[in-house]
Amino acid sequence: MVATSKILALGCSVIVAIGLPVALLLWWHKRTKASWRDAAVGALVFFVFALVLEQLLHMVVWRTPVPTIPWAMILYGSFAAGVFEETGRYVGFRFLLKRQNRKEDAIMYGIGHGGLESVLISGLSLLVTLVVVLRSNAGAILSPAFQQTVAAVGAGDVPTLLAGGIERIIAIALHIALSVLVFQAVKRPGCVWLYPLAILLHAAVDSLAMLYRYQILSVPVMALEGLVALATLLVCLFAAWRYRHDAAGDASLHVGDGALQDR
Repeated sequence: MVATSKILALGCSVIVAIGLPVALLLWWHKRTKASWRDAAVGALVFFVFALVLEQLLHMVVWRTPVPTIPWAMILYGSFAAGVFEETGRYVGFRFLLKRQNRKEDAIMYGIGHGGLESVLISGLSLLVTLVVVLRSNAGAILSPAFQQTVAAVGAGDVPTLLAGGIERIIAIALHIALSVLVFQAVKRPGCVWLYPLAILLHAAVDSLAMLYRYQILSVPVMALEGLVALATLLVCLFAAWRYRHDAAGDASLHVGDGALQDR
């Protein structure tokens, strides 16, 4: 039997991983009237650039005998997601959302991008795990693979089971912040430098996980999440400053409001 406290912790992570993106989309659309197209393009770009193109490169890199040097793989692992996802954002804003010029569109795009990642990468697997654990506690006979899953949950502690949800909150926040930066790189004159900066910031945050993976950064899981959260907070503060001072976005918003009033 898995303890109730652990089931609740796992359930919280499921709610966050699946429910948070949906809640954010509904709230931001209602507040700003940002287009659903923004979120759809964000989700599409994540799927194509992160789940298809990036994974194809991983299949080549991870199979070669060269990547046995930890620092080489740390650099590769840190920059791979940054290059693919920020380039995907650039392509999305430049070609698929060429008419979307309101700064609110950047937020909607980021929610779509980070939201699909949250659901596919964490949400569905966490949901399956929760169902398996509940069935086990109800006395159902499980396959050996599912029995191992139940055993792993039972052996884990509550903070570790909550980490999945916490990680998704941090990741979605990072995706929104980076979307703001790349949006301005595409849409605002003189801001193209924000695109390579977004790649560097993405890589910097991901490097913490890579350092942990290769045991160079030896800290508890929750401490790692704390470091990632701190790094993400710094990126978010910078993006928020850029967002607040986006005069072009404010101007386009006021023009749009005026057009609505004229109607």
